[in-house]
Amino acid sequence: MCSNFENNELFENAEVPQTGNQKNYSVCKKCDKSSFVLLQKKDPFCKSCFYEYCRHKFRSTIGKSNLVPHKSNVLVAFSGGLSSSALTDLLIDSIQNPDSHKKLHLHPSFVFVNGCHLLCKERKDLSNVQFNEIGRMFKTGFKCFVTSLEMCFQSDGTFYEQITSETQFPLTNNDCQQKWFDSFESLNSLTAKEEYIRRTRHLLIMEIAKREKCPFVFLGSSGSRLAVNLLTDISQGKGNQLQNEVGFCDDRHEVKCLKPMREFVKKEILFWAKMRDVVYEEKRNLTTQLSKKATLSRLTESFITGLEESFPATVYTIVRTGNKLKPLANSSKTCSLCLSQVDEPKDNYSAIDALNDTLRLSRNSTNEDINKFENLCYGCKTMIRDSNNSANIIPELIRCKQREIIDDFLLK
Repeated sequence: MCSNFENNELFENAEVPQTGNQKNYSVCKKCDKSSFVLLQKKDPFCKSCFYEYCRHKFRSTIGKSNLVPHKSNVLVAFSGGLSSSALTDLLIDSIQNPDSHKKLHLHPSFVFVNGCHLLCKERKDLSNVQFNEIGRMFKTGFKCFVTSLEMCFQSDGTFYEQITSETQFPLTNNDCQQKWFDSFESLNSLTAKEEYIRRTRHLLIMEIAKREKCPFVFLGSSGSRLAVNLLTDISQGKGNQLQNEVGFCDDRHEVKCLKPMREFVKKEILFWAKMRDVVYEEKRNLTTQLSKKATLSRLTESFITGLEESFPATVYTIVRTGNKLKPLANSSKTCSLCLSQVDEPKDNYSAIDALNDTLRLSRNSTNEDINKFENLCYGCKTMIRDSNNSANIIPELIRCKQREIIDDFLLK
């Protein structure tokens, strides 16, 4: 039995085991040097170990897929922001690595899609922003291209051009600019406008890669951004697109779109940029200085950021869960705007039929009004129905591609 009069000397001199909360985070977990960054509230790294950690994660993300052969031509989407600037630095660092076993044997080129005219009405302010981005891209020494969002309404092949100087101004066209503004302003919600910008920018990058014979495109989408996009797409009825939107490879286009930064969270990218003195510029967007409820994307980002304060693995959990989500069945129809599969109801009455009936009754519409965008997926239909000028919202590049497909079919 226990006694209050027993000798407790053994217990007083015993060493108390060190708990996780008492861990020394000021020392690197690998080499015992002074730590530079603490990841996930438990992994301290010094500068040299963090450098090797990021380089290995970047190379392994590309290498384990076995999709990119040696000496492949790769088009890198460069926006001048944090993630794309870090992607550029990581890629050039891996290409110029003196160690042949850790070197990436790729031939990169870069493209910048201008969208600053959404917020900058004066040409002077616009040229200053573009001068910085085009100049940084030109200094890489690789082939660079530039275009503008409105050039997706250009019918011929002159919708982009190669950069020949640091002060070059992005290609634009007054007629295309007017068409783009008419389509953009016809959208009623900020969520639809964000999605329209995202789709047109992606379309331009894919078309430039195809014309420059680059079989691969590198996007700077981080894991944090992909987690936000995943939950936002689900809320907008794009569940059948998650595999392509969140996965490493998006093969809906003739050119494969890869996301080598998908294993990085925003904190890791920030500290990489700080350690390497990476120059970047976070530009204003449609939701800058607006409330967190301005768009679905902004609200979702606020929700995930709040969860990360208590659960550091939130982003990794969401992204890895998204990797396991796949469409139930393959469809013979593809969306004309995003090239994802269009849901084809096989049952007598599906969820899509119920949504169409609800829309017809709420808006007092006919079946022709509901089915006139039958070549679009549900998510793109929702975006275009929000427009007051839905007839002219489809970019000219997509119309030209559709005409080429029809001509090839008739010739065969």
